[in-house]
Amino acid sequence: MKKGTKFLLLWILLLIPTAFSILALLATFVYAPDSTTRTIVAAVWGACIAMTGVPFALFLLFWGRERARTARLAAVGAILRPYESIPLADLASRLGKDEPEAERLAAAAIADGFAQGFIEYRSRMFVNTAFGVRPPPPPPTREVTAPFEPPPGTDAPPARFCRKCGNRVYPVEGTEDWRCWNCGNVQ
Repeated sequence: MKKGTKFLLLWILLLIPTAFSILALLATFVYAPDSTTRTIVAAVWGACIAMTGVPFALFLLFWGRERARTARLAAVGAILRPYESIPLADLASRLGKDEPEAERLAAAAIADGFAQGFIEYRSRMFVNTAFGVRPPPPPPTREVTAPFEPPPGTDAPPARFCRKCGNRVYPVEGTEDWRCWNCGNVQ
């Protein structure tokens, strides 16, 4: 369910009892025969209005903030979409913000789907992947490929390292296999 739909349902659920409580309060003032009954019923309906009106007022506050945030991110996405890449400094000058704030807004626009791409931190640029630019590859993993050989003339067995975790492996008695003491990988 979209966030806007949730806000609409919450708005309806809070508006109906608040409106009903206000109408009941007005009816109490018009149709109550004596002032004592009118005061008691008005106090009850006043409490009902407070119990539904306070959450309704909080909802309006949060809805206004979310609407402003969505409008701001849509504006940032509209700035980012036409460019294949744009430096964050240029984006900051277009938005009238400083560079870290522009970076935060661009990241939020990407996360919420208003823009498609990534921020390249080395060159401090937003790169739009809608133009066919691939995201950068992940950094290479470090693998130990050559086992350590002891110096000639020593009786120490050659040291080998686990292909999975990189820790030292030891020979398994009676077999040609080597086992990692850390992860249990058999080589």
